[in-house]
Amino acid sequence: CIERGIKRCKDDKTVKYMLMDLKLSVLQNLKKPKGNRLYIKLRREFHKIPKLARKTVATTLLSYPSLNTNETDLLKTRLWSQYYQNDRSTQVFIFLGKAREKIKTGNITEGIALYFKGLRIAKTIPHPTGIINSLNDLAWYIRHSHPHWALRLVNKAMYWVGWYREDARSVFYVFDTLFEIQRIVSDQRLGKTASLITSLQKYLPSGQGRGTREYYKETIQDCKYFIFDLKGSVFKNSNSLRNYLRRFMKSISSASVSSNISRGKLSAILNGKTKTVRGETIRKLIKGLKLKPNPLDDPAPIINEWMKMKIEDVFFDALEKLKGIKPNERVILLLLTYMSIFDRKEKLPYLSRKGRLEQAIELCTADMNEFTNFMSHRYETMRFTSDMINEMHPFIEGRKDLVKKFLGKMPKKRMKIFAVNYAELTEGDRKIVDAFARNYTRYDLGWKVYLKLPFELKEFVEFFHLKKRLSTLAFFASERPTERKKILRVFQELR
Repeated sequence: CIERGIKRCKDDKTVKYMLMDLKLSVLQNLKKPKGNRLYIKLRREFHKIPKLARKTVATTLLSYPSLNTNETDLLKTRLWSQYYQNDRSTQVFIFLGKAREKIKTGNITEGIALYFKGLRIAKTIPHPTGIINSLNDLAWYIRHSHPHWALRLVNKAMYWVGWYREDARSVFYVFDTLFEIQRIVSDQRLGKTASLITSLQKYLPSGQGRGTREYYKETIQDCKYFIFDLKGSVFKNSNSLRNYLRRFMKSISSASVSSNISRGKLSAILNGKTKTVRGETIRKLIKGLKLKPNPLDDPAPIINEWMKMKIEDVFFDALEKLKGIKPNERVILLLLTYMSIFDRKEKLPYLSRKGRLEQAIELCTADMNEFTNFMSHRYETMRFTSDMINEMHPFIEGRKDLVKKFLGKMPKKRMKIFAVNYAELTEGDRKIVDAFARNYTRYDLGWKVYLKLPFELKEFVEFFHLKKRLSTLAFFASERPTERKKILRVFQELR
């Protein structure tokens, strides 16, 4: 596809070199030797590249040698023109390239300092790729020497992935970094990252090279060990479970008293005569023995029931907080949480069904006792309720803050109309609205551009008191005409 484009635009050098730049990035990700030849070609022809394309090509040339860790004899690209030295976007990649070179030669301290310089410049622009890459690389290179600092840095990178990237496939490496560091520090939130990776990996391309499912095969496989089925309530009495319980029982008699389980039943569990163990029995043992499970190491039945207990506790705490919030604000919390969750068909199979979201919105504004009853029957909805109040995974928090700003632009009465109409849409149409809402805030960058608002959007924008320029940018963020037609159709139903 890229090759055909290059051949067809020989007369338009700007487009030609932009496509060659894209081709170099693809070859670099795939680790193809042809990338080195194209790098040399672009480097030699740099003086021929039109000004409009030169800055983009320059940033790729600056990064290429340092990203190819196996190639030590590639000549580095130097920029003699003061224009490029002073351009802040280019400066970011100059610092990132230098930082990687320092790391490759073992100068970790100097490399870290250069990453921070690049990060500071990237934040002032702001430059999404510069921010995300600086934070991610910093976290990766200090993960063993300063793991908790690394975790803070990669959590920030993950937040900005949610904020800046509607399609997170291109930055899957940040999820990989977070997962690795969470394992190092035994972070109990690792399961949430594993769940996101499992959902996102389905959309990665197949084949070889960076950014493919094959490249991240080991991480994807490891994630399966940290995802638990909360529907199960009867577990196999395995050797690992029995050995784990023995470690925390001083004697069967004392364990029987503290857990309120008969001595005979405990003996049958420990000697393996009982082939299965009920979830309720495991809960009694967790409470009675005052266990503090580790999701990374302990047997699955223990973690499964411990997670259920945590979800229940946090659910009821969240309900108490929700009762002290005004009904209109509860609707906003419910809606922005729902609109931000990734892969709802898998994460919210019940709540995303036709009629369920409408019911939840209606109950949370009218009768909190009925809302409690409605949400308490499933761990899916209990967890969702706690997410309305508590901090979520940083990737989701980034998406959540985008939607929060979008909904915050609407007058209260109009926002309630929006919520009700949104809930009546099909799940596919809701996703279209979600992406528009996030892009609306993403493109609020103070750009001095004027794009005419499509006539079909005018009524929707005016009714919900949205800004014309941001609505237009969010609309055209969908590149394909078919996608934009869908937006227009859905928004006719929303109004």
